[in-house]
Amino acid sequence: MLAAALFLGAALYRSGDHLYSLTKTDSDTLLLLDYDSGRMSRLRVGEGEWVGGPSIGVESPVTVRVKFSENSLTINSKTVATRVDAFRVEHVAGGTLYVPTVSGRHQAIVAVPGAGDLPAPYFARRGIIFLALDKRADWRSRTFENVADDVIAAAGMLRKRSDVDPRYLGVYASSQGGWIAPIAASKSSAITFVVCAACPATDLNTQELVRTEAELRADGFSANEIRNALEYRKLYFDYLMTGAHRGELEAADEAAKGARWYPRFGGMISRDAPLAMWWQNNERFVPTDYWRRVRIPTLLLFGSLDTRVPPSEHAQRIAAVNPAAKVVIIPNVDHEGFVAKTGGRDEVPLLDRIPPRAIEPTIDWILARR
Repeated sequence: MLAAALFLGAALYRSGDHLYSLTKTDSDTLLLLDYDSGRMSRLRVGEGEWVGGPSIGVESPVTVRVKFSENSLTINSKTVATRVDAFRVEHVAGGTLYVPTVSGRHQAIVAVPGAGDLPAPYFARRGIIFLALDKRADWRSRTFENVADDVIAAAGMLRKRSDVDPRYLGVYASSQGGWIAPIAASKSSAITFVVCAACPATDLNTQELVRTEAELRADGFSANEIRNALEYRKLYFDYLMTGAHRGELEAADEAAKGARWYPRFGGMISRDAPLAMWWQNNERFVPTDYWRRVRIPTLLLFGSLDTRVPPSEHAQRIAAVNPAAKVVIIPNVDHEGFVAKTGGRDEVPLLDRIPPRAIEPTIDWILARR
């Protein structure tokens, strides 16, 4: 029973007040989260057990060995917790639904594709229905507005359920979902609140240029290296959008191949490649154009060390056009929510934890809507 439920999404375990979760990822791995310490491990299949390394991006040496059954969770040969039956998992069209086992009409939230299932057990444990939408296989052929329509349709589906209180139906998004959430919220009166983590305020090109500068600075690149990388990327985006300056870009690409930043941001692709066409179709979307139409309670979460979506560049832009937004800057946290030192790319494989009980303040904010 547990295996079937787990591979639909996630399972929750408890030892006293101490919580753990196992969550399926898009690949053949599981995420083990010690909720109270924030320690997270990426697990892969070993010989008769699941194993993980010392950090999220380092697999060897093995430091975590996990076994689980229908009722218990064992870590490094010690049974640490028992299964919590706080919710049931349902596979529905387009996603995975986490439904609290307690009866009644619940607040509900639609998680934009990409937000993942990791928060789901913690929302459901506290009485919030959580629908994690899948990322569609044809995503490269779709616009942000297309995905927003999927979110709206999912909200409509939840409204029809007898266990959902339609007065408290929200959207949860992170990162790229930040282009989608305000479109959905501005178009649908069914959506009554928004939670958005690491959400950009600008078009794709501007966001990537801001990211380039912030990330390279965090990783110790010189001012000259950063300037060269920005000039290259501006030329690349101009070519991607207009087709102009191809010869100039090819020359710049060849000249930059020895640069330290090139493995991160260098390399050309055809303008008619699927990813390039996705970029061309979505670059026109500016989130603040939609946030200014949103007049419902909004919680914006940013990590102070986020270099992909730096709060200094994005948070206040959204708040300026959406007076209902509450902005929370979480200290010492990067784009993915990990406790970090620099927020740069170099340290990412070595990170191993998020803030303890990191999701609780968001859940508290949602429950306070009622």
